[in-house]
Amino acid sequence: MLALLPVTLTAAMFLWSGSLAAQGWYLHADLDMPFGVALRAGVPALAVLVVPPAVAAWCGCRAERLGDPAGRDLRVIAIVVTAVSIALNLAPLLVVWGLHP
Repeated sequence: MLALLPVTLTAAMFLWSGSLAAQGWYLHADLDMPFGVALRAGVPALAVLVVPPAVAAWCGCRAERLGDPAGRDLRVIAIVVTAVSIALNLAPLLVVWGLHP
């Protein structure tokens, strides 16, 4: 499941760009982008990005319940990948909105 991360990253980027273009915003780093526009474009893109690690974490939990101790490693890695993906995608927006009066 984690091997699908590059594919979902690409899909999330296209979804983000397409959602912004559909709403009339063409630049990713536009300082005047309203929060609602970023939210409507970002939530679906983040959902697409988080699906493979979330499924991998679920599979890790299930494997651990069935007695495979390696399931814990998969679960931990998937949770870390999910947290890092979310943080790296939200950080630029938070920085831009924090610096812009």
